[in-house]
This record gives sequence, C-alpha cells and structure tokens, in this order.
Amino acid sequence: MNDKFEIYATKEAAVAADAQEIKDMHGRFVTWYKWWFFVYISLLVLPCFSWAVRLISESLGNFIHGCLMLGLTCAANAAFICGLIWRFNSIGRFAAGDIVPVGTDPKSWEQ
Repeated sequence: MNDKFEIYATKEAAVAADAQEIKDMHGRFVTWYKWWFFVYISLLVLPCFSWAVRLISESLGNFIHGCLMLGLTCAANAAFICGLIWRFNSIGRFAAGDIVPVGTDPKSWEQ
C-alpha cells in the first residue's frame, strides 16, 4: 500500500489528481460520533422502557431489559472497535494529523 497521503478539497479534485484510494474520513468520524451518541442516549431511554414493562409483568420486564442491555453492550463494543480501526489505521492517522502530508516540512507540521 502506498503511504503517501494527500488532502483534497473535493472528491472531484481527488479524481482529477488520479488518487488511488478516496476515503471520506470526516464522514467516518461523524458516523462514529453519532453511533456513540445513540448508544449513550439509549442508556437513558431503554431502562425507562423496561421499567414500564416491569409494571405490567416483572419477569417479562427483566427479560426485555436483559435483551436490550445485551444489544446495547454489543453496539457499544462494535462502536469502540470500529473507532479504533478507523482512527489508528494509516488513513485515520493521516486524517488526525499523525502522518505528515506530502510536501510538508515535519518541523512545521508539529507546530
């Protein structure tokens, strides 16, 4: 894989420059933040739902609560793993500023 990365203002500019791989890292990071946002909102909403079901049937409420929390735990683990992969692969490190762009002096990039 080529480890020379460049930033383009638009997708059309990247296509015109004959870029090999075009990745929308901003879109990936936004997706990741939204994913975590919904996981945390679910931590507030789902217990209220299971509490309401417990008023009808305690055993059914406990079962639903367990299923919802299991799903939420899986979603949180998947978001964590995807975030690690997206952030710490070579393209993510470049987008976050860890890798110096082509034609840029490393000393000026650190500032």
